Amino acid sequence: MHQSPVDSSALLEITVRPDLVFVSGQGSWLTDSQGRVYLDFIQGWAVNSLGHAPAVLAQAIAAQARRLITPSPAYYSDKLLAFAARLVAATPVDKVFLPTVAQRPWKGR
Repeated sequence: MHQSPVDSSALLEITVRPDLVFVSGQGSWLTDSQGRVYLDFIQGWAVNSLGHAPAVLAQAIAAQARRLITPSPAYYSDKLLAFAARLVAATPVDKVFLPTVAQRPWKGR
């Protein structure tokens, strides 16, 4: 089965990539656009330790999205307050800052 080269001209290249396009995943398995299945030893390159498409996570995200995704950072939400309290209780700090973008606390350092 012949696979066309991937047009990645709109992407900033951060690494050399094979001409594979993954379209779905389940657990530790990925499926490409040609229907081939691969065992994923990388699991999201340091951002995903739960496998692909875990049902429990998808259900939790969907349930929260039906309720409230997020208000502006200028407002409180019940989940924000509860999570901050749990972090403070579990760590030696007495206050936490939850950025809207993971890298924001490190900007300019």
